[in-house]
Amino acid sequence: MLSCSYTLAYNIALVESLTPVLAPLLERLFLKTPLPKNIFAMLTLSIFGCIIVAFSQSPYYYAVFGSTESTYNWTMDDMVGLTMQLFSVLCLNLARIVMKTSEGIMSPTEGIQIQNVLTIFTSVIISMSTGGGAMWTKSLGTLFSSLPVVAAFLFLTLGILSGALLFEITVVRHLGPGAYGSLTSIRVPVAVLGSYAILSEPVQNWLEWIGIFIIVVTMAMYVAKRRSEGGGEGDDDGDNGGGGDGGGGGGGGGDVGRARTSSSQDIVLM
Repeated sequence: MLSCSYTLAYNIALVESLTPVLAPLLERLFLKTPLPKNIFAMLTLSIFGCIIVAFSQSPYYYAVFGSTESTYNWTMDDMVGLTMQLFSVLCLNLARIVMKTSEGIMSPTEGIQIQNVLTIFTSVIISMSTGGGAMWTKSLGTLFSSLPVVAAFLFLTLGILSGALLFEITVVRHLGPGAYGSLTSIRVPVAVLGSYAILSEPVQNWLEWIGIFIIVVTMAMYVAKRRSEGGGEGDDDGDNGGGGDGGGGGGGGGDVGRARTSSSQDIVLM
């Protein structure tokens, strides 16, 4: 959120589109997890779709395809915002690595409590150090100004920050950080369609529809491929298990044969 005050929102979306590539690479680096087959081809398509959506919402789209000229000029603030967002993306992916490695050590609710304590501590320190103490006090005063504001705050903290984080920890531990990070590209079309349904902000142009279509189709293919690979591995395990049973049966036959031979020798000796 803080990085949005330094640069345009679509620049932030471009940096966030790196998550599907960074997540499997970090999982490979820290957890030694093998990379899925053809992952880079599908992730490249999803990133391309994110870039199209971000570009379609930028002033550059109207400069290229429309009559409105872009008056936006890049400054050092843009570089600061992009750097902050890149650092945020890295921290989020590393946090998902910790979610996976902490499985069996702490429960999801304990993880939420630790994250909330760290978030409150760091946000207060940053706010006070940057001269935002007066704004912090004003925000606390506004919080209890009316019942709808209190309801919105409770929905944000309990429903989104706590409930969604609990769901995220569960999914990360089940799928792995790489698979979860690879699905984050779907946030772009969900955000666009959600803004249309809730805020009555329709899709702006045909290029945005193309980007949404690319992301949705690519993610559907990615999920289907991962599921088919998982099913194939299960079939292979089942075949190997059957072979093992057959081998055990063969071993049992050998034991019977040796028992018969021993019995025959006993008869001859008698």
